[in-house]
Parts: sequence; C-alpha cells; structure tokens
Amino acid sequence: GATEDTRLKITPWAEWTTTQKLGYGALILGHQLDWAQTRTAMRQPHRFQEMNPLLGSHPSTGRIDKHFFLTSLLFYSLPWVCDACRQGVPVVGTVFLLNASRNHFYVGVRAR
Repeated sequence: GATEDTRLKITPWAEWTTTQKLGYGALILGHQLDWAQTRTAMRQPHRFQEMNPLLGSHPSTGRIDKHFFLTSLLFYSLPWVCDACRQGVPVVGTVFLLNASRNHFYVGVRAR
C-alpha cells in the first residue's frame, strides 16, 4: 500500500493565499509592537509590571529580548512547515498580541 510522506514540507510563499499573507503580516506587526511596548514599559519599573508569567514582573531588557527572539522563531517558522498553522497561528497570535498591545496602550505604554 501507499505510505504517507511525514517529512516536513516547506510551503513556498507563492502558494499562500492573500488572506494567509495578510494574517502572517499582522502577526509579525503585532509581535514587534508587543516587543517594543514591553521594552518601553520595563524601563519604568516604578510605573509598570509585566503580566506575562514567562517573563516575571520586572524582567531585564536582555530577558525580554531573549523571550521575544525565541517566540519570533516559533511564530515565524511554524506557518512555513505546517499547512494548518498558516490558518490558525496568525489568527490566534494576532488577536492575542493586538490585545496585549491595546492593554499596553490603555495603561499609557507607547512603543519607543
């Protein structure tokens, strides 16, 4: 009988739909905005406290950068190797990140 190929398959950008490309772009934008806002907020520890339990309440800039670098690798690579992830990751990730950015903005954090 036929066997299914279980190797990772890199899907070329040209095969992505316009909706997938826009979703992926929104995910990247939301992630970069959250990164910048988190760095800005943590420069003012007397005013702000980080709510992400992976970072702790007052993470250093190095810890923030390491966290966002590693999550960048995950966010940016997963949709390339997982066809189903091109649908879900951008949508879920973008909603989560834009909500975080909205919360930052609401309490007075601006990206600098």
